[in-house]
Amino acid sequence: MTARCLVFAFLLLAPAACHKAQPADSPAATVARFFTAVAAGNYDEARSLLAKGEDQPSLNLDQSGLAQGYEIGEQRIRGDRATVQVTITGIDRPLPQVCLKQDGVWRLSVRETMKENTGFDPDQLANQMKHGLMKLGAKMQGSVQDSAKNLQAAPR
Repeated sequence: MTARCLVFAFLLLAPAACHKAQPADSPAATVARFFTAVAAGNYDEARSLLAKGEDQPSLNLDQSGLAQGYEIGEQRIRGDRATVQVTITGIDRPLPQVCLKQDGVWRLSVRETMKENTGFDPDQLANQMKHGLMKLGAKMQGSVQDSAKNLQAAPR
């Protein structure tokens, strides 16, 4: 009887000892679920793991790089913000992914991840681009108007 109990206990505990699973509520588990969903083309699931306000249907979730493989690395938690190192096959360095704890749940933040990896605030960058394009458009409109006046004034 004792031997059977030991075998049963081993069968129950061995998988847990061999697999270092992250708790379901960890930032690393959130990032792993996100990357798995994107790689599988399950974009609705991937979007459900994003930070509030970042789950727009227009968000491009290109999975081409994930098809080669990825590895979830170390996580560092500081309050309600965490960074998870992810190494994607073919990229020379780990790419930190930023998670935010919102309503007690860890969610991946695309905006914070972009800031972490590029040093740019995507909202600020978009506003600067919009402002630059508006200035360019105004200059082009002025040039077109000047050209039209010159064409009208030219002898025929």
